[in-house]
Amino acid sequence: MSVSDWSTLAVAVLTFFAVLVAVFTFYRSLGSKANLEMSVGDELILHYGGDSGLILTTTFVFINKGSTPGIVTQLTAHLSAVDADSQEPPRYLAWRFFEESTTSSDPATGRTIRSTRSAGPVYALIVPGRAAGSSGNVSTIRLYQEHGLPAGPGGRATFEPLPARGADYLVNFSMQAGPNSRKPRDYACQLRISDGHAEKMQAVCTEVGGVWKRRLIFRRKPVFGTAGQGAENAGGTFESREFRGGY
Repeated sequence: MSVSDWSTLAVAVLTFFAVLVAVFTFYRSLGSKANLEMSVGDELILHYGGDSGLILTTTFVFINKGSTPGIVTQLTAHLSAVDADSQEPPRYLAWRFFEESTTSSDPATGRTIRSTRSAGPVYALIVPGRAAGSSGNVSTIRLYQEHGLPAGPGGRATFEPLPARGADYLVNFSMQAGPNSRKPRDYACQLRISDGHAEKMQAVCTEVGGVWKRRLIFRRKPVFGTAGQGAENAGGTFESREFRGGY
């Protein structure tokens, strides 16, 4: 082959690879399906409804690794005792309300007052992809216990509260995504409630007339260095820390 032929071949090969790179870049930036992942913030919050059903509140972080938008259509949690000998039945919770926090100033003392309230029923969440220049959604959501024990005819279902003793619980969160998303990943973590907190929780963390005064705060246990490698639950362990009022 002449030098001219070699040059022509080299140009063709380079052009071919350039087209491949362009197609791959286009697919990565604009054409890949939504690929959702989920995590939670550093606090999990528990209290009881008036029927003693658990209400779990936390901030959910949804990340979309794809380029097209994804849709979160359902969010549930499954809570079960870690102790294999425990007779506690598993508890199932589903999303029901968003939660939002507001701050105000006490005119008498000047202190900042923070309060929370329901921000309305949940709805399908759109998680933008890379093509939109953003690829995440952060929402604070309350999940309510489902499948209570039936009361009498026409009566409200009731729930068994958590035992008044310390225990560890495994929490598996699961989200359902829209038809254009790849199968999302679930998220697991562990709750550790102390004896004193478990005993006091039902007395001070139960809604009366739809109003609660305190909630039990769980915070993620810090992991330093390589101590967390090989941990059973990627979400870590949340330990009960305090009863918080007002928000």
